[in-house]
Amino acid sequence: MEESITKTNAENKEKLTEVKKELALKKQEFASNAEVAKTELIIMDARNSFKEKIAQIEAHAKARKVAIEAKITNVKDLFEQKFSEADYNEAIDYTQNCIDWAEIALADVQQEILEALTAQNKYENLKNAC
Repeated sequence: MEESITKTNAENKEKLTEVKKELALKKQEFASNAEVAKTELIIMDARNSFKEKIAQIEAHAKARKVAIEAKITNVKDLFEQKFSEADYNEAIDYTQNCIDWAEIALADVQQEILEALTAQNKYENLKNAC
């Protein structure tokens, strides 16, 4: 009977050791997953913040465009000679060209920031994997 108890105790200790190892692995896996989720959340917050800033800049640019176009329309009414009308048309073209270039530049900035965030995420994941 003592042998049976000793054997059972040994088996229980062995099972307990295995359970502890499994628990340690699960704990480590959970911590790793939590860190990845935290990194993804930070990146998501940064992207959302960046998108909000871009939306604000675009709204401001559109409002400025509307204001400039309104001013140009008012100026057009004041100028009746052909020379003044030619200057007006040139100003509109220049303004539109500047706005177009600004929008292109904003899109390029947005793309580069997203690529940088993606690279950072990849770096962090690789760093955490090591």
